[in-house]
Amino acid sequence: MKRDFRHYFAYGVNMNIEVLRQKEVNPRCIGVVRLAGYRVGFYGYSAIWDGAVETVIKDARADVWGVLYALRFSECEQLDECEDTRIDGAGNYFHYPVEVIDIDNKIQDAIIYKKSILGEPALPSQEYLNIIIQGAKKQGVPKEYLAILENTAMKPASYAVPRYPKRGWKRIVSDECKVCEELIKKNRQAWIKNNFRC
Repeated sequence: MKRDFRHYFAYGVNMNIEVLRQKEVNPRCIGVVRLAGYRVGFYGYSAIWDGAVETVIKDARADVWGVLYALRFSECEQLDECEDTRIDGAGNYFHYPVEVIDIDNKIQDAIIYKKSILGEPALPSQEYLNIIIQGAKKQGVPKEYLAILENTAMKPASYAVPRYPKRGWKRIVSDECKVCEELIKKNRQAWIKNNFRC
Protein backbone atom coordinates (compact mmCIF):
# COMPACT_ATOMS: atom_id res chain seq x y z
CA MET A 1 0.00 0.00 0.00
CA LYS A 2 1.35 3.38 -1.05
CA ARG A 3 1.92 5.94 1.72
CA ASP A 4 0.26 9.33 1.44
CA PHE A 5 2.76 10.96 3.82
CA ARG A 6 6.49 11.49 4.23
CA HIS A 7 8.61 11.25 7.37
CA TYR A 8 10.31 14.55 8.17
CA PHE A 9 12.95 14.93 10.89
CA ALA A 10 12.88 18.42 12.43
CA TYR A 11 15.97 19.43 14.41
CA GLY A 12 15.68 23.24 14.45
CA VAL A 13 12.86 25.79 14.72
CA ASN A 14 10.41 23.30 13.21
CA MET A 15 10.61 21.24 16.40
CA ASN A 16 8.38 24.01 17.73
CA ILE A 17 4.88 23.03 16.60
CA GLU A 18 3.69 26.66 16.78
CA VAL A 19 6.26 27.60 14.14
CA LEU A 20 4.96 24.86 11.85
CA ARG A 21 1.37 26.02 12.33
CA GLN A 22 2.40 29.56 11.36
CA LYS A 23 3.72 27.99 8.15
CA GLU A 24 0.27 26.41 7.63
CA VAL A 25 1.62 22.91 8.30
CA ASN A 26 -0.06 20.65 10.86
CA PRO A 27 1.86 17.36 10.93
CA ARG A 28 1.31 14.22 12.95
CA CYS A 29 4.03 13.97 15.61
CA ILE A 30 5.55 10.47 15.77
CA GLY A 31 8.02 11.20 18.56
CA VAL A 32 11.51 12.21 19.63
CA VAL A 33 14.31 10.59 17.63
CA ARG A 34 18.04 11.03 17.10
CA LEU A 35 20.27 11.34 14.07
CA ALA A 36 23.56 9.58 14.82
CA GLY A 37 26.89 10.87 13.48
CA TYR A 38 25.89 14.53 13.07
CA ARG A 39 25.88 17.77 15.03
CA VAL A 40 23.95 21.01 14.57
CA GLY A 41 25.78 24.00 13.11
CA PHE A 42 24.71 27.55 12.22
CA TYR A 43 25.60 29.13 8.89
CA GLY A 44 24.60 31.84 6.45
CA TYR A 45 22.27 34.71 7.23
CA SER A 46 18.50 34.92 7.51
CA ALA A 47 16.90 38.36 7.34
CA ILE A 48 13.83 36.79 8.96
CA TRP A 49 15.83 35.99 12.11
CA ASP A 50 18.80 38.41 11.79
CA GLY A 51 21.36 35.67 12.16
CA ALA A 52 22.63 32.30 11.02
CA VAL A 53 20.29 29.34 10.61
CA GLU A 54 20.67 25.67 11.48
CA THR A 55 21.90 22.75 9.46
CA VAL A 56 23.53 19.42 10.27
CA ILE A 57 27.24 18.65 9.89
CA LYS A 58 28.79 15.18 9.92
CA ASP A 59 30.47 14.40 13.24
CA ALA A 60 31.01 10.76 14.17
CA ARG A 61 31.13 11.62 17.90
CA ALA A 62 27.81 13.48 18.04
CA ASP A 63 24.04 13.00 17.76
CA VAL A 64 21.33 15.44 16.77
CA TRP A 65 18.02 15.07 18.59
CA GLY A 66 14.73 16.24 17.19
CA VAL A 67 11.20 15.29 16.26
CA LEU A 68 9.93 12.86 13.64
CA TYR A 69 6.78 14.09 11.90
CA ALA A 70 4.50 12.54 9.31
CA LEU A 71 3.69 15.18 6.67
CA ARG A 72 1.07 14.89 3.96
CA PHE A 73 2.54 15.61 0.53
CA SER A 74 0.63 18.90 0.29
CA GLU A 75 2.22 19.90 3.62
CA CYS A 76 5.65 18.93 2.27
CA GLU A 77 5.16 21.34 -0.63
CA GLN A 78 4.03 24.11 1.70
CA LEU A 79 7.02 23.59 3.99
CA ASP A 80 9.40 23.44 1.00
CA GLU A 81 8.14 26.88 -0.06
CA CYS A 82 8.61 28.29 3.45
CA GLU A 83 12.13 26.86 3.76
CA ASP A 84 13.14 27.89 0.21
CA THR A 85 13.82 24.28 -0.73
CA ARG A 86 14.24 23.51 -4.43
CA ILE A 87 14.68 20.28 -6.37
CA ASP A 88 17.64 21.74 -8.31
CA GLY A 89 19.46 22.64 -5.07
CA ALA A 90 19.41 26.39 -5.81
CA GLY A 91 17.43 27.30 -2.67
CA ASN A 92 18.64 27.82 0.89
CA TYR A 93 17.94 24.16 1.74
CA PHE A 94 17.63 20.83 -0.03
CA HIS A 95 16.09 17.48 0.94
CA TYR A 96 18.59 15.09 2.46
CA PRO A 97 17.65 11.46 3.23
CA VAL A 98 18.60 10.16 6.67
CA GLU A 99 17.94 7.28 9.02
CA VAL A 100 16.86 8.29 12.52
CA ILE A 101 16.64 6.12 15.63
CA ASP A 102 13.58 6.19 17.88
CA ILE A 103 13.44 5.52 21.63
CA ASP A 104 12.96 1.79 20.97
CA ASN A 105 16.16 1.76 18.85
CA LYS A 106 14.14 1.22 15.68
CA ILE A 107 15.44 2.86 12.52
CA GLN A 108 13.10 5.10 10.52
CA ASP A 109 13.72 6.62 7.09
CA ALA A 110 13.19 10.38 6.91
CA ILE A 111 14.16 13.52 5.07
CA ILE A 112 15.71 16.62 6.61
CA TYR A 113 16.35 20.11 5.34
CA LYS A 114 20.09 20.64 4.89
CA LYS A 115 21.70 23.94 3.90
CA SER A 116 22.90 24.17 0.31
CA ILE A 117 25.76 26.60 1.05
CA LEU A 118 27.71 26.69 4.29
CA GLY A 119 30.62 29.14 4.22
CA GLU A 120 31.97 30.05 7.64
CA PRO A 121 30.03 29.24 10.83
CA ALA A 122 28.08 32.24 12.13
CA LEU A 123 26.03 33.17 15.18
CA PRO A 124 22.28 32.64 15.31
CA SER A 125 20.15 35.33 16.93
CA GLN A 126 19.22 34.74 20.54
CA GLU A 127 15.54 34.94 19.62
CA TYR A 128 15.92 32.25 16.94
CA LEU A 129 17.86 29.90 19.22
CA ASN A 130 15.31 30.41 22.00
CA ILE A 131 12.51 29.16 19.72
CA ILE A 132 14.58 26.06 18.91
CA ILE A 133 15.18 25.46 22.64
CA GLN A 134 11.50 25.99 23.50
CA GLY A 135 10.47 23.45 20.86
CA ALA A 136 13.09 20.95 22.04
CA LYS A 137 11.87 21.28 25.65
CA LYS A 138 8.20 20.88 24.74
CA GLN A 139 8.94 17.83 22.60
CA GLY A 140 11.00 16.20 25.36
CA VAL A 141 14.50 15.87 23.90
CA PRO A 142 17.12 14.62 26.41
CA LYS A 143 18.42 17.15 28.95
CA GLU A 144 22.00 16.55 27.84
CA TYR A 145 21.12 17.66 24.32
CA LEU A 146 19.17 20.67 25.64
CA ALA A 147 22.34 21.72 27.47
CA ILE A 148 24.24 21.67 24.15
CA LEU A 149 21.63 23.95 22.57
CA GLU A 150 21.55 26.26 25.60
CA ASN A 151 25.35 26.64 25.49
CA THR A 152 25.45 27.53 21.79
CA ALA A 153 27.02 30.94 21.10
CA MET A 154 24.42 33.50 19.96
CA LYS A 155 23.82 37.21 19.52
CA PRO A 156 20.81 39.44 20.11
CA ALA A 157 18.89 40.39 16.97
CA SER A 158 19.35 44.02 15.92
CA TYR A 159 15.63 44.39 15.11
CA ALA A 160 12.34 42.72 16.07
CA VAL A 161 12.26 39.16 14.74
CA PRO A 162 10.87 37.20 13.07
CA ARG A 163 10.59 39.65 10.17
CA TYR A 164 8.76 37.89 7.37
CA PRO A 165 8.75 39.14 3.76
CA LYS A 166 6.01 41.47 2.59
CA ARG A 167 2.91 39.85 1.14
CA GLY A 168 3.47 38.62 -2.40
CA TRP A 169 7.21 38.13 -2.03
CA LYS A 170 8.14 34.51 -2.57
CA ARG A 171 11.25 34.64 -0.43
CA ILE A 172 13.73 36.95 1.25
CA VAL A 173 17.02 37.32 -0.54
CA SER A 174 19.88 36.32 1.74
CA ASP A 175 23.61 36.93 1.61
CA GLU A 176 23.89 33.63 -0.25
CA CYS A 177 22.18 35.07 -3.35
CA LYS A 178 24.54 37.77 -4.65
CA VAL A 179 23.10 37.71 -8.18
CA CYS A 180 19.61 38.59 -6.96
CA GLU A 181 20.96 41.19 -4.55
CA GLU A 182 22.71 43.07 -7.34
CA LEU A 183 19.59 42.95 -9.53
CA ILE A 184 17.46 44.26 -6.68
CA LYS A 185 19.87 47.13 -6.02
CA LYS A 186 19.69 48.12 -9.70
CA ASN A 187 15.97 47.77 -10.20
CA ARG A 188 14.08 46.73 -7.08
CA GLN A 189 10.58 47.53 -8.35
CA ALA A 190 11.05 45.49 -11.54
CA TRP A 191 12.26 42.56 -9.44
CA ILE A 192 9.14 42.68 -7.28
CA LYS A 193 6.82 43.07 -10.27
CA ASN A 194 8.35 40.16 -12.18
CA ASN A 195 8.86 38.02 -9.03
CA PHE A 196 12.39 37.24 -10.23
CA ARG A 197 13.94 34.11 -8.80
CA CYS A 198 17.52 32.97 -9.17
